[in-house]
Amino acid sequence: MAVGVTASLGNYFVSSTGGDVFQILEEALAASAEEKQDAVLQ
Repeated sequence: MAVGVTASLGNYFVSSTGGDVFQILEEALAASAEEKQDAVLQ
């Protein structure tokens, strides 16, 4: 990696449909907290 270049893990993880995994995870965890239900990741 070049000096001064910041890598983001978000650049490396995408869902099978091409979505940003971290965005999907954030939305799923927020929904589970709002519904007071456990989040189940499969």
